Amino acid sequence: MTLEEVLNTNLDDTGDLDYEEVQKIFNSGVSAYKQGDIHESLFIFDSILAEHPDMLEALINKGNAHFKLLEIDKAIECWQKALDQDPTHIRCYINLGNAYYHEGDLKKAIDCWQKVISLSPDHLNSILNLGVAYENMGELGQAFSYYETYLKYCKKGSSQLEYVRLHKKIGYSKKVAELNAKLGVHYQKYGQYNHAAKAYLKALEYYPNLPKVFLNMGSICYKAAKYDKAISYWLKAARLDSGHSNTYCNLAVAYEKVGKIEKAYCMYKRYLELISPDFEEYSDVKKRAEFLRSKASSNPALFDNILKNAEKLYNNKKFDKALWEYENYLILNPEREPELKKRIDEVKGYLNPIFSAVNAILEIANKCYDNNDLEKAFYAYKRAFEICPEGEVSDKIQKRVNRCARMLCSDKSQKEKDAQ
Repeated sequence: MTLEEVLNTNLDDTGDLDYEEVQKIFNSGVSAYKQGDIHESLFIFDSILAEHPDMLEALINKGNAHFKLLEIDKAIECWQKALDQDPTHIRCYINLGNAYYHEGDLKKAIDCWQKVISLSPDHLNSILNLGVAYENMGELGQAFSYYETYLKYCKKGSSQLEYVRLHKKIGYSKKVAELNAKLGVHYQKYGQYNHAAKAYLKALEYYPNLPKVFLNMGSICYKAAKYDKAISYWLKAARLDSGHSNTYCNLAVAYEKVGKIEKAYCMYKRYLELISPDFEEYSDVKKRAEFLRSKASSNPALFDNILKNAEKLYNNKKFDKALWEYENYLILNPEREPELKKRIDEVKGYLNPIFSAVNAILEIANKCYDNNDLEKAFYAYKRAFEICPEGEVSDKIQKRVNRCARMLCSDKSQKEKDAQ
């Protein structure tokens, strides 16, 4: 984003004050801001805050004025004070994210915009901003995931410039990637591994979320005895497609090749969870896993290093990789789950804010429904459906919305009859 785009994105400059006697003064500050007289607006908001230091909207708008004047530190201070009053204030997180982005602190910007979508999972500008931030960090996989989420929530056929641009970008990237992936499969089939690798890498350059391409690249590297490289590709394949059992088996074997027995054990355990006990190799794999576990247990530092790596990845906002390592650590130390549950749920929420938000809303909706508070239940179910309009869960939510609507109509009709 350009500086001009950052300065004009997502600042919500107006709001209602609870203090009727200063509303007129506040409105004049908003008007001055909109007319470009930023110094005048700043003077007005300062005057209000001198008498009413806890007036939230004046504080937020003072921060907006400082931001326009490129007094970024002062703007951040205002918005953080506002969040001290209201930790769920979405506009403050949006504005703070913009400020940190402007200062080049992408990690803090991501923190703020992640907070926004944890409160409002379909907040389009914040989803888009996260895509831009991750792309600037070189995390193209996560960037593309956010871009596709943005497209999902934009109205189909939207004429918005950003929607059209991203729709074309993603569509073109996928098309080129799929063509190169097919070419790679062709070369690999006939043993032309160098050509296959070039085609696969070209595919990932255009669209970095293709699990089969990572899987095939891992196979090429393993065949060339480049085991660490094979592991890196298979790890990406597993994170993109967690249900493909053979990937875990491949990883287990490769980790044994490089002497990382604690990681090999984790992969065998993941593999066993996905296959049936009736499988011919189940018993042998289980025995191998138990042997590796007993061998690795003699060096507890190996386990601790996995947790340290998870924390490092978490701090660097690489949430998909962090979750993977937290899960590995709990495979090795299941007794630590209670103390790590909050952190893992937080990471899962960042990776899938829609799922987390829908569950939270449904919990409220179901409670209202059970207490016969049908109107609140209706609006809560409706909100959950807006966030999650597709899939098996959405069908159940829609049925609850319809049921609440019918019951509300029935109650209304009964009340009208009683009133006659």
